[in-house]
Amino acid sequence: MNEFDPREEEFERRASDALAALPRAEPDPSFRARQKDLFVAGAYPREEPPVAARRPGPRTMRRAFFALAGAAAVLLAIGVTAVMNAGPRWRVAGAQSAHGNVLVNDEPIPADDVASLNEALAPGAVIEWNGNGDLELVSRRHLALGIAPGTKMTLPAPPPRWFARSSRGSIETGTIRLASGPRFHGARVTIGTPEATVVMTGTMLSVIHEPMGTCVCVFEGAVRVLAGTHDMGMVPAGQRQVVFADGSEPVRAEMRPGERVKLGEMKEGIRAELERGGD
Repeated sequence: MNEFDPREEEFERRASDALAALPRAEPDPSFRARQKDLFVAGAYPREEPPVAARRPGPRTMRRAFFALAGAAAVLLAIGVTAVMNAGPRWRVAGAQSAHGNVLVNDEPIPADDVASLNEALAPGAVIEWNGNGDLELVSRRHLALGIAPGTKMTLPAPPPRWFARSSRGSIETGTIRLASGPRFHGARVTIGTPEATVVMTGTMLSVIHEPMGTCVCVFEGAVRVLAGTHDMGMVPAGQRQVVFADGSEPVRAEMRPGERVKLGEMKEGIRAELERGGD
C-alpha cells in the first residue's frame, strides 16, 4: 500500500479551482430556437437501424408466409391435376399371344413378363419388337395399340382424360395398328413417319412404314394424312393413302386386303378389353 502524499492532495485542489474559474459557455439563443423549429417540423429524420440489423415485423412475416403457402398450393394443385389428367397407363393386353424379347430403350424384356413390361411402357419409350405374334397394348377405354414384328417405334402417351388431350408417337420402321375406345372422343393422337404425319381423332387404322414410304389403311372412321406439310385430306374407311419416300405423287386407293383382315382380328380380339373399365 502506498503512503499518503500531501502534495497530491494540494495538486488536485488547485486543478479543481482552476476549472471552476473558467467562464461558462452559454448556447446562442437564436441557434437553440432554429434547432427547436427544425425538430418540430420533422426536418430531423428518425434514425433507422442498419438493414442487416432490422427484423421483419409480424405483418411482413405473415405476408411472406401466406405468399409462400399460396405458391406451394398452386404448385401442388398443378402437380395433382397433371397426375389425375393423365390417361390410364399402357398395359399388355391379356388377349395377346406374343413371344420373344421386347427391346424397350434397348433393354430386353420378355413379352410374357407382363409386370416388368408394364412398368417399362412409359410414354416416349423406344420399342423394338422382333418376336412372334403382335405385341398388343391397351390404355383402358382410351386406346389400343398393336405392334407387328419387325417394328421400331416411339410410344405415344395415352390420351389425357380432360384437357390437352393430344399425344404424339412415331414409327421408324414396321407396322402398328390403332383402335380408339369409348373415352377417346375429343382426343388426338399423331403418328409421325419420315414421310408423313397421321392424325387420329377416333377410328381404327394401321400405319405402315416400309423402304418405299408410308401407307395408312383405314378400317373404321376417317384419318387425316399429311405428306410433309401438304394436307392430303381425310382418308375414309376402306381406303389407304400412300406417301412415297422418293417424293412421287401420293396415291389414294382401297386399303390392303391383308390389313383389312388384321384389323378385323384386332377388333374382335381386343375390343372387349379396350372397352372394359378401370386403369
